[in-house]
Amino acid sequence: MIVGMPNVGKSSLLNSLRREGVGRGKVAHTGAQPGVTRKIGTGVKIIDASSEEEGGSAPVYLLDTPGVFIPYVPDADAMLKLALCGSVKDTVIPPFTLADYLLYHVNLVNAALYEQYHAPTNDEFLDPIPRKEVEDIAAVVHRHAVKVRDEGIQSLIVGGYRRGKEKCGDVDMIVSHPDESQTLNIINDIVASLEDEGWITHTLLLSLHSTHRGQQTLPFKASHNNPVHLGGGGGFDTLDKALVVWQDPHRATETEDLAANPKAKNPNIHRRVDIIIAPWRTVGCAVAGWSGGTTFQRDLRRYCKNVKGLKFDSSGVRDRGNGEVVDVEGWREYKGSIGEGKAGDMVQAERRVFEGLGLAFREPWERCTG
Repeated sequence: MIVGMPNVGKSSLLNSLRREGVGRGKVAHTGAQPGVTRKIGTGVKIIDASSEEEGGSAPVYLLDTPGVFIPYVPDADAMLKLALCGSVKDTVIPPFTLADYLLYHVNLVNAALYEQYHAPTNDEFLDPIPRKEVEDIAAVVHRHAVKVRDEGIQSLIVGGYRRGKEKCGDVDMIVSHPDESQTLNIINDIVASLEDEGWITHTLLLSLHSTHRGQQTLPFKASHNNPVHLGGGGGFDTLDKALVVWQDPHRATETEDLAANPKAKNPNIHRRVDIIIAPWRTVGCAVAGWSGGTTFQRDLRRYCKNVKGLKFDSSGVRDRGNGEVVDVEGWREYKGSIGEGKAGDMVQAERRVFEGLGLAFREPWERCTG
């Protein structure tokens, strides 16, 4: 049996083994998109039976199988890498986003690799972002979130910044509101407001999957009609989010620059910013899901699955037995020891997640596991 990720060449391998082994033509359908093989096929002979003089061995058959996707895509970077490898259908992620991401990684290796065709496009993304600048960017996003809603908006910088890094590769922040009607579709309004003031130059990805499912926790079993929820994991798009290219529109020499050259471009550096929207009922899961290192996050999900019988992601927790949502943060009723009633802020909600899972709380800087 040949088993592997979608569109990695399982059917092509079977055809090649059949051609070399028994001298026969193609039997398994192949294509450039994942999902060509839809079911386990019948056995395909790749080696004929040998005679007694040659040892008397039996013929060898192989079974072709559909691609098996990973159960959880931990973040946007992982999904983009899978898409570049051809394991995700072209309709899931815009091709311009993939092209930009590929060029970004080419620049990481050697910005001169394609200079014969075009000047490096985003080598400035390689410059790490100091903590002060991360805080300044998050403050602007928070201000615009308040502008399009009200003063009840709460935000928190997560990712490497929250784990204590002095410099970060990008800015990850979560925005929420205790009134869940205020977070519905807010990501569109925040991005539009930031674009109006000139802070965003490009929107690489805008996801509304949480809004489209009424901000509910991701179902335990994903829908076959939703191409993003491949393999039942859905870790990439469990929440509304925007991945944007950021540039400070203000510069002290703007008047002089434009006087000298009316077409002068803004010289300020570009940054990558991820804005994540979490409904308040599961905001602690979002904070926990976006604050730990890769290994910590993997082990947390494994603990939930193997020890507690739960499915954990940044949209919430579900019981693997009956698929029901497990309210570890006390949205409906809280009986724990961390405050009373609904969580008062994001960090308190995150602490309740650890409590509800039976774990001792670990500070973000203790979750730097890779």
